[in-house]
Amino acid sequence: MTNTISYLASVGFYFTKQHRTQGLKLLTFILLSLSFFAGECPSPEPTKFTITFNSNEGSAVASITVTSGNKATKPTDPTRANYSFAGWYKETELKTAFNFETETITANITLYAKWTAITYTVTFNSKEGSAVASITVTSGNKATKPTDPTRANYSFAGWYKETELTTAFNFDTETITANITLYAKWAIAVTSIAFDKTTLSETYIGKKIQITATVSPANAANKDLTWTSSNETVASVTTNGLITTLAKGNATITATSKDGSKISTSVTVNVGPYFYIPDANFRNNLKGIAAANKTSWFSNIDDKENVLDITKANEFTGNLDVNTSNIANLSGIEYFTKLTTLSCYSNELTSLDVSKNVALTTLRCDDNQLTSLDVRNNVALKSLRCNNNELTSLDVSKSEALTTLRCDDNKLTSLDVSKSEALESLLCSSNQLQSLDVSMSVALKSLYCNENQLTSLDVRNNVALTTLWCNGNQLQSLDLRGMRLVSGLIITTDGAGTNNSGLTSIKIHKSVGITTSAVNTELKEVKKLATKVQIDVYTSTGTPSTTYTSSICDYDLDTGERVAMNPRACTP
Repeated sequence: MTNTISYLASVGFYFTKQHRTQGLKLLTFILLSLSFFAGECPSPEPTKFTITFNSNEGSAVASITVTSGNKATKPTDPTRANYSFAGWYKETELKTAFNFETETITANITLYAKWTAITYTVTFNSKEGSAVASITVTSGNKATKPTDPTRANYSFAGWYKETELTTAFNFDTETITANITLYAKWAIAVTSIAFDKTTLSETYIGKKIQITATVSPANAANKDLTWTSSNETVASVTTNGLITTLAKGNATITATSKDGSKISTSVTVNVGPYFYIPDANFRNNLKGIAAANKTSWFSNIDDKENVLDITKANEFTGNLDVNTSNIANLSGIEYFTKLTTLSCYSNELTSLDVSKNVALTTLRCDDNQLTSLDVRNNVALKSLRCNNNELTSLDVSKSEALTTLRCDDNKLTSLDVSKSEALESLLCSSNQLQSLDVSMSVALKSLYCNENQLTSLDVRNNVALTTLWCNGNQLQSLDLRGMRLVSGLIITTDGAGTNNSGLTSIKIHKSVGITTSAVNTELKEVKKLATKVQIDVYTSTGTPSTTYTSSICDYDLDTGERVAMNPRACTP
């Protein structure tokens, strides 16, 4: 300031002393004022930037603000389960680490967390067994179970968590969260297995053979065995060593230790073409039939007498009649593959398998206790009598050659005879049928469908039909136009409460002889019970004939004489 005043004085300020003094005071005031006001003006604000932290699945880290050119303060490291924090990086690819000690902030920036998976070591102590290498496992993951170690005369019994071998380690469920040592458990191993039967003689189908196995040493920790058959179609074996022979051929039966030692032993079963028939009554019947045919079907095989020779049974082409013999089991019949007639009625059968008897043309199995019967393989069947059983279903769709079917007195709720075009006689009474379609059975001569639950019946296509029993149903309509000659017609019987009393329509052809005693008597009974029935007479299957219908209506069904039309008569 003094220099400034001196300078001003030297460049021409020539005043009186008084003037110079006043001028210097004024100048000093001006300069001091300028200096004061210059100090009061504010400086510009410094620039600030934001650092954002992307924790990459770790715990959240808050953003921070840093003045341009300054260094950022390193935040507390984030955390992440099963990972260790490896620093902050400048890009998502995590290639360039950020240095908080040296780098200054000159722009907004996002830093990315880098993580390193934590790994632990699983060490295996085989306890005198073969060595097992340690494995490294990422924290939180499951360890892969190594190949079991081995040890002479011992079987491996698993890995345990402590030397005392009290807690087994479960490789399927447990995860690794720290370094761990697992310890092998050993058990005294099986060294040999011996069978009580080392060889087996040729035997027959249906034999049961018990094999007893002795496991050594006696103090083996696990004596359990796995039993297997090399051919289960020939022979099966249970978990206790019980063999059942099933078919001709050879099978090897093997017992293998379950303790891991894989010790095993075997025996071979040789099954010949023989079958022991279990039912004594059936067996005795067959012996008698064979004797009558001057042959023998039986041999002494293994430990049994009278064992069926399957080869000889296969050759038989005749009939087998084994009726009324208290037979409960017909096992063995399947070997008579050329059999044409089987009659086994009035026995105690609850099952019957004729699937192999494909040559059968006649089968009688009535008066038994059968709940099922499969004849789908019996395509040559012409006559089937299975009445008086407990059948709930019957499939004859493959039996297209069938001419006679008797299945009455069962529990059938349906019956399909649509493929049985050759059928001549059908007896299906006393079942629970609600419908019956015989339209394709054009050769049908007699039909007994009484005592069911039918509400309609149409036999217009059955021109050969001469006998029809349909009483004991719930018929509302009855179409008899296919019938020409009638030798037996029963539509209703006296005294049955729901015995077709709801009939409202009967259609009949004029050729049946409406005034003959066979037809007239039955129509008279119908009129007594079904008072609202209308009977229409046809000359063809088209519209009813007024002439013929009137003649029925004029004919008094009660007196047998012609009378005038009356209210209960049937008018077209």
